[in-house]
Amino acid sequence: MTYYLLPITYYLLPITYYLLPITYYLLIMYLLEALNYRVMYLYKPTSGVAVGAP
Repeated sequence: MTYYLLPITYYLLPITYYLLPITYYLLIMYLLEALNYRVMYLYKPTSGVAVGAP
């Protein structure tokens, strides 16, 4: 059983190694986008001139 599972993990290892930075990048971009949206929602300018005013 382990003899058959060994090549599968051997072939899947580089795929995960290449996909890991992409997933990290997407996660960081998603978190930054959510944080930016939250900040823009909290500090929404009422008049349009005063940027950063609640």
